[in-house]
Amino acid sequence: MIVLHGGSSIPLEQQATFADDGIIRFNIWTRIGREGALTAAEQIVKDIDIIRGGDKEMVYFVRYRNAHFDRQVQVMKEVLKAIGYERFANH
Repeated sequence: MIVLHGGSSIPLEQQATFADDGIIRFNIWTRIGREGALTAAEQIVKDIDIIRGGDKEMVYFVRYRNAHFDRQVQVMKEVLKAIGYERFANH
């Protein structure tokens, strides 16, 4: 049994064969966090005028939060699907 640290840099196609290689656990938080942060940063750039003007209605915050977490969920689903957990990836 192998626990793999640093799975974020491994392509999905290779992650799909982890179980065959004896890997029982792997870490991918760096990828999830990085992609969520990149998406959030893109949303911040789009909303920079709202942010600078003061966002009393929290428009920016909601879009930022949703973009960030939605992307993280999408990445997790991609990984789950790649390793054969389609029943989780489609929910």
